[in-house]
Amino acid sequence: QLSFVAPQESRRRERESVRTMPRFGLSFQDAPLMSPPPSREPAGPSFSTPSFHGRSSPSSASPATGTNPARAKDQQTGVRLSCLSPGGKQWHSIVFKDGKYVLLSRVVEEAGDMVQQSSSETIPFLIETVLPKVFQRSFGIDAPIELLCVEAEGKEFTRINERQNDSRIGMPRLCVYSQKAVFLLQAAFDPETLLPDTPAAKGEIVSVKEPFEQFLLQSDYSTCVVRVRAAPQRWLGQPIHSPAGCVMMLSWDRSNNEFHLATLESNGSVKDPTFSFGQENVLGSQERIVDFCFGQSSGLSLLSSISILLLKANGNILAASPFVFDGSLVPTAKLQETKDFLETELSKLDRTDPKWRQCRAAQQYLSDVFPMSDRRTHFVTAKTISRSRRETAAAWPIRLQGPILFHSDDSDGSSDPEALSIETFGSSDLVGFAVIAQQGKVDIGVTSPTTVLPRFALESRNDTFAIDDEVFHYSTWVEKIDLGLEDSGAIPTSLCSDRNFDSILHVLTSTVVASISSNCVRDASLQVRGVRSAMDRTSTAWSCLEQPSLDSNIQGMVTISDDVAGHKLLVQLSDGSFQEINVSEEKASHELEMAKGKNPTALALLEAPSTPQSRQANMTLRAMEATPPFHEAVAPLIEKINAGLRSMGKIVDSNTSYDKISSDKLAVVASIQKRCENDVVVPLVGLAEVVKTRRAALQTMLQQQTQQVHKLMEMKKELETRNAAIRKSLETAETNLTNLRHRITAAGEASKYLAPTMTVAEVEFGRFMDQMEAKAEKWEKRVAELTATVRQQCKSMKGTVAPTDSVDYEMVGDLRKVSADTERRLKNTRQDLKETELKLHAVLRKAGLEAPNENVPSNINL
Repeated sequence: QLSFVAPQESRRRERESVRTMPRFGLSFQDAPLMSPPPSREPAGPSFSTPSFHGRSSPSSASPATGTNPARAKDQQTGVRLSCLSPGGKQWHSIVFKDGKYVLLSRVVEEAGDMVQQSSSETIPFLIETVLPKVFQRSFGIDAPIELLCVEAEGKEFTRINERQNDSRIGMPRLCVYSQKAVFLLQAAFDPETLLPDTPAAKGEIVSVKEPFEQFLLQSDYSTCVVRVRAAPQRWLGQPIHSPAGCVMMLSWDRSNNEFHLATLESNGSVKDPTFSFGQENVLGSQERIVDFCFGQSSGLSLLSSISILLLKANGNILAASPFVFDGSLVPTAKLQETKDFLETELSKLDRTDPKWRQCRAAQQYLSDVFPMSDRRTHFVTAKTISRSRRETAAAWPIRLQGPILFHSDDSDGSSDPEALSIETFGSSDLVGFAVIAQQGKVDIGVTSPTTVLPRFALESRNDTFAIDDEVFHYSTWVEKIDLGLEDSGAIPTSLCSDRNFDSILHVLTSTVVASISSNCVRDASLQVRGVRSAMDRTSTAWSCLEQPSLDSNIQGMVTISDDVAGHKLLVQLSDGSFQEINVSEEKASHELEMAKGKNPTALALLEAPSTPQSRQANMTLRAMEATPPFHEAVAPLIEKINAGLRSMGKIVDSNTSYDKISSDKLAVVASIQKRCENDVVVPLVGLAEVVKTRRAALQTMLQQQTQQVHKLMEMKKELETRNAAIRKSLETAETNLTNLRHRITAAGEASKYLAPTMTVAEVEFGRFMDQMEAKAEKWEKRVAELTATVRQQCKSMKGTVAPTDSVDYEMVGDLRKVSADTERRLKNTRQDLKETELKLHAVLRKAGLEAPNENVPSNINL
């Protein structure tokens, strides 16, 4: 049994490393181990790492008021409208495209490839399916919140109806829900209609169910769906193989502040509710449940998988157990591990101990729900629906536990932001979970699997208090993170665990995708077991995507990982497109920025990405650099002229007479003349040409600059004229605005008590009536379709018309036999009733209640 009670004399390990987040402009610093959690800085965004500490205490600060007004029709959709198929080969998203809600199903492989499913079946890269009218009408009133895949592992693509030679291929079953409706649907496509060079295909919805419709109709009109979770599956990380199509729904009755957990079983039956509880309406408190999730751990994994963690708006954590779906498969080794643990606990406890009674009840529950007829089998099937009159432990009412952990306190005394969502995080012997609140505040906590032992409402009040006091020590917060996001109270915010890396968590809003990497859960597990970790506790956070575009928002995200694509995020945008994000590259870039911030000279500067403007500027700069300065161009020529002049001496002068000029002196003069022409005259001509060319270029540049200056002067005059006109218009507008403000104020005061107002309850009732109108239209259409089908079947059985292609001939033959047998039985029954009626009249005449000759008409026609 694991315990989180900290020793009184514990060593403190100070961490001196301070890490920064350049993308968010955030920083965080580790706190000493086994110390109270540090407070968040209210002045600016920070990123703090708290310690792993013992028992938490409730906050003394007054929490913010938890109001939940009705959702407006124009409110944006959620950010959980994407999901991955069980095998990871396909991912699905719902977007609002061209005025309709559309289901987009994409293959995970490279774009444009056709993935071969079998020798005769091909799966296109994109399948676009327009949702039926029932979805369009319902989501037009309440926007969709989340899309889930509820298919079992290994059943991604199946034939719709092989018996009737239907060529359509069905995709995994999905679940999509809003605040007032939960739908199960299945889409399909026909591979025979695909074109060879077309990667996209049109799909159709072949099955639509609304399993919780009756439950929601019987509830108060203010009841809304809080969260729907798929049943635990092996491909989701739990050891349980739940049947396909099983989900759990948490609903909130706002009028009575009651919460109900309803489950959908594999046979289509709904347990409504499986578990119900209420919260006190205390003024100024946030006593309402905002989310829940199934537990997950590697130690005693069966206990954590059949339990749920519930999150309050004030950040407190509740728990409830057990929740098992009928027909679930559990590995025999995991079941035996849990039973051995309970046997060990029972042997160590006294029978008068409340813990002994809790373990005994849990042992009885596991024996009744998971009967082991043969220990040689590898799996055990759960049986929660009784097939006999004997009542089993599966029917015992469940008790709500907690709070098992109070919200993480801030020492500044300010009210904590409202909690939004909870998700399992980390894989260790402990049950790890992460909670996100407004403004991107993420807290990571752990609890022992023994905390969520099955508990039932049959236990006494004293046992309840004793067990609550004990399990309170088994949970704690181990990390506190502040992403410094904008106020996320008015925008959808969600957490997403990475199915490929248990140490990575993703945070989604409509404009931001951020990732968190932390080994705090594993470090806490090693610390509880007394094992010294070889690695220090590290936590980093980075931004993967910020504001993809002005015209689109983030709708959902899935995580994929393989040897070719690497660790990636596929982010669905509201315009129908998607973006691929390489998580490894983004993390490496973040670490590079952190290292560069610590030591700027350690890393070389990288070239900035090129743009058309930068390329044009670079070409102009290269042209200017290719033209040498004037002094550099003429310097060689001037040097050559000077050198030529210096090499010449005075051989003869004007006083030399002609008779003294000899032939050798004349030859010297001719040589000097040639050298003067080559070394002085020719360079002078070149110098003159260079000067002429540079003068012409300067004159052209001067003319261009002069023209540009004239244009700028004209533009300046035009702007001055416009500014004067705008200034005048602003003065007029300010005067008119002042007058209009006075008039609006007067009109508002005059109509203050005349304008009609609507309360939240009235708005809620109006939306409820819209939903009922949509459901009435859907029911009317169903009745019309059913009536037409029945009439067609009746005509087919009578032989007046030929059966349609959609009718099973074998079924028609069976129906004809049943009809003939039913007609014979009806004829015999009428004959028996006729004879009984005659006997009755004879008795009445004999008793004198009828005249002997009275002719009483018969009510039975043969």
